[in-house]
Amino acid sequence: MIALPPFVHTVDDLSRALPGITAQVGAIPVIVSDVVLAESGLVRAAEHALGSDVVRVPAGEPSSATVAVLAHDLVGRGSDVVVAVGGGSVLDTVKLAARLVGDPAGLEGRLLGASPFPPGLGVVALPTTAGSGAEVTRTAIVTHAGRKTWAWDERLRPDAAVLAPQLTLGLPLSITVSSGLDAFVHAVEAATGLRSSPPHTALGFEAAALVHAQLPEVVERRDSWEARLAMLEAAAAAGVAIDHCGTGVGHAVGHALASVVPIPHGLAVMLGLRAGLEWTLERAAEAYAGLAQALGCSSVAALPAAFDRLLDRVGFRHELARWERPTAAALADELASIAHQPMCRNNARPIGPGDRVQIAELVMEYWTR
Repeated sequence: MIALPPFVHTVDDLSRALPGITAQVGAIPVIVSDVVLAESGLVRAAEHALGSDVVRVPAGEPSSATVAVLAHDLVGRGSDVVVAVGGGSVLDTVKLAARLVGDPAGLEGRLLGASPFPPGLGVVALPTTAGSGAEVTRTAIVTHAGRKTWAWDERLRPDAAVLAPQLTLGLPLSITVSSGLDAFVHAVEAATGLRSSPPHTALGFEAAALVHAQLPEVVERRDSWEARLAMLEAAAAAGVAIDHCGTGVGHAVGHALASVVPIPHGLAVMLGLRAGLEWTLERAAEAYAGLAQALGCSSVAALPAAFDRLLDRVGFRHELARWERPTAAALADELASIAHQPMCRNNARPIGPGDRVQIAELVMEYWTR
């Protein structure tokens, strides 16, 4: 079991544990979930446990418009804590909206860390996917003016996170794979990036090894409670790691792709990490020595093949084939956006302006193998 921060609670019986955890954050809860999940038994169980209303937000990745609508909706409810039930998109939407409740300045002036967020309402995060780590991070991803961007602030981290395997048992295979790969990329990039630190590097490698072992198990045995719990813990640990160390080429490419074509986040960032792996290793192999050891590889040179074996076991290429490819030129142009530069600079081998075309071409080459 990975050691997680004290605000992260691992529970077997959600209905029994949730009221007590929520009461530590606020007295009057409201639940927020997406329109699809809100009709599920999982959300109804939380609703019954808390005696709370459920607010529905659109399914899919968050937009600044969705955040604004939710923040306005929450104003008149008299609640002091928002319980977010869903994947990373729901959690990020709630993290942003809950902190902006009653604040006339809104979101736009706070993007890219431009200014701090107000205190707003408390947040309890219940992830239904094991991937984004949004339940533990101070970052939220949002689409604004047609482009994928981000906000960062100490106040964006939820006040409590609840890891309950029962919330992930019914996930479709495609979401299980995409979210699990997202956790793997978080772990690898946090541990190898230029902002890595020894404690978080160790945590990232531990999380990467856990995903490497348990994601294929979840794909093959979808009802495995133990594997689901291990994936939730790995995703949260990877989230803690990226919260301190940031991400790299995978997320630079993944965010750029999302601004050009619709593709699930986990697939996009895994594509970016894998396509740029040999390029990164040419100049920064030493940063990956601990990862090779954690994954049981004989050397750093064996990592690309180890990544491919993992991707083959979880059907990555089958999932990737469902999505339309952009041109390398379009991807290279989008990589120049200011929103992606922190990730480019933090990669173990930094991505400079002269490298964008090559990275984009490597992504397209790997996509078509």
